[in-house]
Amino acid sequence: MSIGQSQRVEGEGARQTRAGSAATSALWAAWADAVGWISELTDEKGLDRRLRGRELGAVPWRRRVGGRGGVDVDLPAGAWSDDTQLRLAVGRCLSARGFDVEAFSRVELPVWRAYAFGGGFATKAAASVMAKPGARWSVNTSSGYWDAGGNGAAMRIQPHAWRHRQDSGDATLLLDVLRDAVTTHGHPRAILGAALHALCVIDLMPDGNRSLLKGVASWTSLLDRVSLVSDLAADDSELSALWLPQWSHAEYSSWGKAAGATLIEMQSEAERVAAVVEKAPNFEAGYVAVVDLLDLRDAKQRGSGSRTSLAALALLALARRHDRASASVLIAAASVVETDTDTIATMAGALLGLLETDGPPGPVLDEQYLVAEARRIADADGPGEAPVRYPDLLNWDPPRTQADALLEQLGENERLLVAGLGSAVPLGQPIVAARGDFAWQWVRLEFGQTVLIKRRPKLARANLASRSAPAPAVGAQQQGGDEPSDQEPTLVEAQDSATARHDRQLDHPGQDASVTVTTAQRADAAAQKPAQGVPARRGEPADVAQALADAHTRVRSSSYDTRQIGLMLVRLATDLGPEVASVFGAMVAGDIARMRRPHSS
Repeated sequence: MSIGQSQRVEGEGARQTRAGSAATSALWAAWADAVGWISELTDEKGLDRRLRGRELGAVPWRRRVGGRGGVDVDLPAGAWSDDTQLRLAVGRCLSARGFDVEAFSRVELPVWRAYAFGGGFATKAAASVMAKPGARWSVNTSSGYWDAGGNGAAMRIQPHAWRHRQDSGDATLLLDVLRDAVTTHGHPRAILGAALHALCVIDLMPDGNRSLLKGVASWTSLLDRVSLVSDLAADDSELSALWLPQWSHAEYSSWGKAAGATLIEMQSEAERVAAVVEKAPNFEAGYVAVVDLLDLRDAKQRGSGSRTSLAALALLALARRHDRASASVLIAAASVVETDTDTIATMAGALLGLLETDGPPGPVLDEQYLVAEARRIADADGPGEAPVRYPDLLNWDPPRTQADALLEQLGENERLLVAGLGSAVPLGQPIVAARGDFAWQWVRLEFGQTVLIKRRPKLARANLASRSAPAPAVGAQQQGGDEPSDQEPTLVEAQDSATARHDRQLDHPGQDASVTVTTAQRADAAAQKPAQGVPARRGEPADVAQALADAHTRVRSSSYDTRQIGLMLVRLATDLGPEVASVFGAMVAGDIARMRRPHSS
């Protein structure tokens, strides 16, 4: 199958089944993303150049990827951007066990950098931070994190709403949304905007209240429910111990005050948008008035998480008020250049798609995969098994740079490996940059997603037993490291050995006498002096994060010796409080649970 070719998969009873409804929502959101991406970050003349005399729609087009040192690429009809890429990444982290925020932050985000089609500053910065050793999803150290109020979180949270049920209450849904959002964004405009959109999606699911179908009168109660987010962080052990204490902003003294002020701001904006919607003589005039009211052409406002969510909600209300077909609504939204066309359109598409029984009118890249994933997540019996078996995070080493995520698989003819995500089939030859230092390669991942991934002209090799990437050679430059030496074990091989040792100890304690003795000696020595990195008094949030990372490292290096675990728990509880100790306990428990799961192959 060539790039962009897909088989039409219609929604099956979207009004009657959760799975069918989620499938059409996913398709319409991806199609709208594809249409809006063409008109993103350009003016009327630029859009004309991209379209080459054609009408705006899901058409093939050409654009540069990789910046000045990149390449010009022909994109197939229906190719979507970072909005859908990150939505799929979130979806893969959902299973019967819930939302795996560790996999999303430590695997999906760092690897996404290699194949990202666009992406906001906050999300890219967070992805880079999460690629660093010892990174935690709840401790984002990127510059500008607390001011990050963009729509990068809101655009990807639909899978959470597809998974949850309305009758399970808002708290469970919104806690997942909060944990997802804070991995990349720290400002309440981003987080509350994501919460608002999630509540809109779950409202329109077949088993939802569908109050939005009554018009703008339902918006007040919807925004009242958003207020719950401001209290949820205090109820989560990791957010309360690590994220809340370090929350910082020049205008507000605490997260609660910032969230409260932002909610009042959103309620005021919603009231004004609702008035515009009700007075609009037609759809076009109404949407232009909403754009002007929310300043969505202004560079400082067009990517706002809260305002983008309101814009998508306004498009839904205008469409129903003026009896407009979903396709024409989304094309109209994508036609208003100098707004965030792809994100507004994709979020509106996710809502409108919940009211459709069929897919959109044009092609959508990887349609079968999109449909299968949405149906899996929204299944009436709960999400099925995710399509990816993530690497053991104890040993996972994220790609150091964007170009290090694509690897060569030993013993596999014509098959590659995308670090953390699995096997991939190349689609055509690499597109080499003019300088010859990097290339871009179309590949299709084993679970069905097509990506254009940055790579090195000569790929590093990966062990088939692991999905993790080898570390660059010692002394190699950040952008041009050599492959690991054939004479020495690769990081992958070393990790396989370490993992086997951990499993052996957990399943057969005492078999490896040399390890047991060494561990005991280390524990005795540790008892004689303070744990490195653990402050002797309650410290700042950065100290807390470092203390957790150091304690985690010591326990891992001891092969999870119980005395070492107990020592670290006591030290953390004594020096930093029981909340921090409980976070550490959850980290260790998660490690052990992952080691007991079968490893990916």
